[in-house]
Amino acid sequence: MDESGRIFTFSDNRFPGQPLPLLAFSLSKTEPLWRTSRNYIGHPALRGDTVFASRADSAIIDLINTADGSVRASIDIGNGRGPLINNVIVTGSHLFVASETATYAVDLRQSTYPVVWSAPKGGALAITPDNVLTISASDGIVAYRLAP
Repeated sequence: MDESGRIFTFSDNRFPGQPLPLLAFSLSKTEPLWRTSRNYIGHPALRGDTVFASRADSAIIDLINTADGSVRASIDIGNGRGPLINNVIVTGSHLFVASETATYAVDLRQSTYPVVWSAPKGGALAITPDNVLTISASDGIVAYRLAP
């Protein structure tokens, strides 16, 4: 839920790995506030007034305006680096996302959103309270200490 009380979710009954549009709801209304025109996969992340979501079947992250569902910007992780799966993590400075075989860190402080780090493992992502990025890969869990 964002600061304005909007809730964001996938449309319809979703199966894991199934791409679907995103919807926004208000606690005071029964109808959706907006619906994206594109399909997304994995689990998006919310930071401030932006939802960061992996566009289905691509290596692109869309930055979606929470007020109206419009795409403010898109981050192309790059050819040969996708498709992206699983969840997106957004910190104050970076975005983390993974394909089946690799994980990428994008610097959100730079207007070109460059990939500044990658790891040769992909899967579900988490960051621990002591700044460790964990990747739940198909062959086990891998951990990387992040700079403070």
